[in-house]
Amino acid sequence: MWCAWLQSASVLWPRHDPLMSKVATKSQLTPCRVGNLYLTLAIVAYEWTGWTTFQPQGDGSTADLIVTRGEIAGVNDVTLEPDDAISGVEIERVQVKSARYLYSKRGERISIEASLRNPTGRVGVGTKGIRYLRSEVDAFCIVTPDGRAYRLTARDLIPPGEDAFPSSVTLRLLPPGNNQTKGVRFASEYEMEVPPAYRAAFDTTSKHPEAHSHRTVAV
Repeated sequence: MWCAWLQSASVLWPRHDPLMSKVATKSQLTPCRVGNLYLTLAIVAYEWTGWTTFQPQGDGSTADLIVTRGEIAGVNDVTLEPDDAISGVEIERVQVKSARYLYSKRGERISIEASLRNPTGRVGVGTKGIRYLRSEVDAFCIVTPDGRAYRLTARDLIPPGEDAFPSSVTLRLLPPGNNQTKGVRFASEYEMEVPPAYRAAFDTTSKHPEAHSHRTVAV
């Protein structure tokens, strides 16, 4: 799934992603390997913040990661029902998505933008680029080119009474010019902790400044 997503991303945003820039200049770094880099950083972010991560086998899963948090109760208690044993355990199916930065005319990073669409389509449905459903994914982990990770759950993204995730998400780094806060998602509220050493190893923004000619928008 990552391979298909990155192949489509290289067409949609060829200049916005420094890792995709590497793909264009280094034949040994394929789109699949670039996807593995994003996935690895997402794993680091979850593990560092207390989650245990698992990877589904095969390409048919809508989730890139399965993550759990909490303790299974009564491991040695054979009388305990399975549902009671895991009642205190959180389980999430996670889709990992890469993001780009949007800049102001003054050169300030003002927001993070990521597509949340399913590039390969749903099983039995030929249309590509469709939105994920609540029944398919529980959360998104959005990874930026400089090694930051953001976790957004269905509660954060899906309005009550609806089943589909939005097609994209924008996380604000700077307040809007009109100081509006209603309906604005601030990145600081969703950021996951990533050890600085991992961020530094992942960051390619200084090595590939040409890949950061991002879309400039008004604050």
